[in-house]
Amino acid sequence: MAKRMKYPSFTRRLPGLTRRRFVTSAAALSGGLIFPRRSLRAAKATGERKFLFIFCEGGWDQCYCFAPLFDAENILMEDTAVEAEANGITFVDSEDRPAVRSFFETWGSRTALINGFESRSVAHDACLRLVMTGTQLPAADDWPAMLASESTADPLMPMVHISGPSYTHSFGSSVVRVGSNNQLPDLLDGSAFDSSDIPLVMPDEDTMSIEDRYTQEIAAQRVAAAGRGRALDVLGKALESEDRLDRLGELAESLDLGGGSSFAEKATILVKCFEQGVARCGLIGHKGFLDLGWDTHSANYVQSQHYEDLFGTLDTLMQELTSRTAPSGASLADETVIVVLSEMGRYPQLNSRQGKEHWTFTSAMLIGGGVAGGQMVGGYDEYASGMTTNLSSGQPDEAGEKLVPDHIGATLLALADVDPAEHLQIGPISALLAD
Repeated sequence: MAKRMKYPSFTRRLPGLTRRRFVTSAAALSGGLIFPRRSLRAAKATGERKFLFIFCEGGWDQCYCFAPLFDAENILMEDTAVEAEANGITFVDSEDRPAVRSFFETWGSRTALINGFESRSVAHDACLRLVMTGTQLPAADDWPAMLASESTADPLMPMVHISGPSYTHSFGSSVVRVGSNNQLPDLLDGSAFDSSDIPLVMPDEDTMSIEDRYTQEIAAQRVAAAGRGRALDVLGKALESEDRLDRLGELAESLDLGGGSSFAEKATILVKCFEQGVARCGLIGHKGFLDLGWDTHSANYVQSQHYEDLFGTLDTLMQELTSRTAPSGASLADETVIVVLSEMGRYPQLNSRQGKEHWTFTSAMLIGGGVAGGQMVGGYDEYASGMTTNLSSGQPDEAGEKLVPDHIGATLLALADVDPAEHLQIGPISALLAD
């Protein structure tokens, strides 16, 4: 059981302050932390795929890893780098990035690169939304929320958001936001208000239990009287959230949702959520070496250190997934897809500050369960622009399609055993599907 705060009996308290008002106020103060809509049931051992998203916000330089364009006169490559190949993956190799080489040598057969897809903008805000949702429209859900909403296992926390870009519209109730400062676990155990200047006096456990039952009964009555439409939907979600609150509090300590200070430690939290069957998707942002960020308008050589840090963590994650068992009894590595993205690439020439500006073409990686690994799909031409691609073969083809974020979203939906046509007008890259 999770540790519970003990509140003394009282003869007077702040007017109108109940446990429910306390939780509601806490959610408001935390910047929108929410409890999702799924009902409280044990995780089913369905073996459905999980998705761990890693977002390298700022725009990575594709020429430091994914695009070995050494023969292109219009592209500036590192003097000390060379083209290398491991397990069917061709990549940019350097003595400064041994973790990259080691990763492809170890996990390349389970990894696929998507090269030359176009984010269709060079503005960060636009690209973030485009790469995560396929559109700039605000009324859209990102891929993690969409995948989480389609879960048949009914997890307690369908999508766990630790950090990184997140967009919801219809499926916001599937997302649990831990908060950039770990607000969620602090709210669950009450420690978020330890240093509050507001005098808070809470009722004892018996009184809180009565309030809980009363609140649930009133919520159920309102659902019954709501009829149909938006009101019914909102009230239904509120009632389900009431049912989930105590269970989430119990899990908070065992999962240690606020634990870990490094990127790797926080990513491990998501792995544990998958292992216990309480989440289908998770998202964490990667800020690069020493959190310097990927947006290198100057000192572009820092990209090398960013990739070294990223691939070192990816190796650790794959080892953890391989050593852990999913609720279905299978290896967690066989049921988890790691999705590594950045919102844009970088222009193939240095500027006057030895940095690189934004570039609309970029790459992505899919690693793990269900992915036809050991290959690159798409490609770059001599100007580092994306090439039209045959979706069935994955190879550049003049009769093919220009790759865009929607193709990635459709592929992820297909990996989740969801018909992409239910959400998108673009089909998946079938060459990436192992099943």
